[in-house]
Amino acid sequence: MLLKNAKAEYGELSLKCMVKNKKAINFYLLRGFEIVSQVDDEFGGYYLMSTGA
Repeated sequence: MLLKNAKAEYGELSLKCMVKNKKAINFYLLRGFEIVSQVDDEFGGYYLMSTGA
């Protein structure tokens, strides 16, 4: 519900999600987010995810 209301209010949503956090990645994918890019860093890297416009 929170994500639905945020998308209605702001349109496209984006976030960063740690590559190793498989549960969070699946959570966001099931709710309409897509992986836009991957950044590798000293913490194991993260995905930039977005709902699109």
